[in-house]
Amino acid sequence: MKYKALFQEIKDDYFNTHLKEDIKSTFPEIKMIDLSLGEYYNVSLLYSYMLENIFIEIRLLNVIAFINKALSIGKHETEDVFVIEIFNEAYRHTHLKDLFFKHLKGDALRIFIKQQEFFEEE
Repeated sequence: MKYKALFQEIKDDYFNTHLKEDIKSTFPEIKMIDLSLGEYYNVSLLYSYMLENIFIEIRLLNVIAFINKALSIGKHETEDVFVIEIFNEAYRHTHLKDLFFKHLKGDALRIFIKQQEFFEEE
């Protein structure tokens, strides 16, 4: 009997080729960005950046605008990284959660609301 190995092909071109670079070019003030460490690490830095700037609304709005853009371009892998590294953390933080509800748009808002339902079930 012959066996065929099955591999999942990641088809999210934005996640695979542009996400890390877009974070670095959009937020040059985040000095710890390291393109060699992957998307999850670099997106987690965006959440840390939001917490460090919690009272500087323009910086928070810049991150939210970036999330709106990324989630309008990316597919499932991009969605997963933002849910895991930012949204799941933001649900615990009233100020950020309120800002997300107010300023997320389109796919980003839809994903945020959908995932909040799962988060609250836990």
